[in-house]
Amino acid sequence: MLPLLRTALRVTDSGPQSDVLTLVKVLSVKISVAELPDSIGDLSGLIKLDLAECARLTILPSSIGRLTASTALKLIGCDQLTALPDSVGQLSALTYLNLSYCTRLTSLPESIGDRAALTELVVCHCRLQTLPESIGNLASLTELDMHLCGNLARLPDSVGALSALTALDLTYNKELTGLPDSFANLAALTYLDLSCCTKLASLPESIGRLSALTQLELIECVVLQRLPDCVGDLQALTSLNLDGCTRLTTLPDSIGNLKALRCLNLRLCTELSQLPDSIGNLAALRYLILAGCSGLVSLPATLGQLPLLQHIQVDGCCELVRTSAATFTGRALTHPNDSGK
Repeated sequence: MLPLLRTALRVTDSGPQSDVLTLVKVLSVKISVAELPDSIGDLSGLIKLDLAECARLTILPSSIGRLTASTALKLIGCDQLTALPDSVGQLSALTYLNLSYCTRLTSLPESIGDRAALTELVVCHCRLQTLPESIGNLASLTELDMHLCGNLARLPDSVGALSALTALDLTYNKELTGLPDSFANLAALTYLDLSCCTKLASLPESIGRLSALTQLELIECVVLQRLPDCVGDLQALTSLNLDGCTRLTTLPDSIGNLKALRCLNLRLCTELSQLPDSIGNLAALRYLILAGCSGLVSLPATLGQLPLLQHIQVDGCCELVRTSAATFTGRALTHPNDSGK
């Protein structure tokens, strides 16, 4: 073990080996190792273990579970790693686990749910097909980043038990077809990003119960045709981004109930032909982006009722009949016939 420590930490052998091991707080291995010795479990005082870019690392020893003081484990870019040992569930102090770019990792052990202290889990660019049911036991988890897990087809119902979760990133999961109804139980969720989930055809009716949600990103969800009526129940929502939802044909009348909404982005929603009159009830709306909505033929007169509306972007709306300038007095209106003026 000491030769590895000398290489990675430049530790000098100034005392008994056991003393040196006890004193090590941070271990950052910057050499190409295929495996770690079992004696790594003797680092009883280790707080952070950084194995990022250990491209030859194929396995972690089960003794890693003895690192009960460790709060952070980084395995970024360990692209030969195929699995985590069950003993990872014994890391009782762990708050941060980053498995980004572990491109051969196909699953997480059920024991991951034993980590009650874990607050941030990053598993982007992995080959996960789903999460273990035990994920719902992570009562302290506030951030879950799963973008670009190309094989992710579903989420377990237990994800709804993540009562502390505030941010969930599921972008570029092109095999994801839907969300479980249990999503409605994510009472603390403020940020949800489903952008480029190109097989996501619908949102669950229960999504309206996400009472804390402030930002919903649905960029380029290209098979999404409609939003559920319950979207109007998202009373905390300030930003709704539907940029590039090319099959979206209509917006529900309930969208007018989004009293906190400040930005509505409908850019390149090419199948959208009209907006509901209820959009005039969006009293907090400041920005309305309609650029590239080539099927849009008119704007509702109720837009003129919006007291805080500052900017409407309609360039590229080739079918849009020019709206009376009087309706938008004091607003910045970018129109296709304005030629950049």
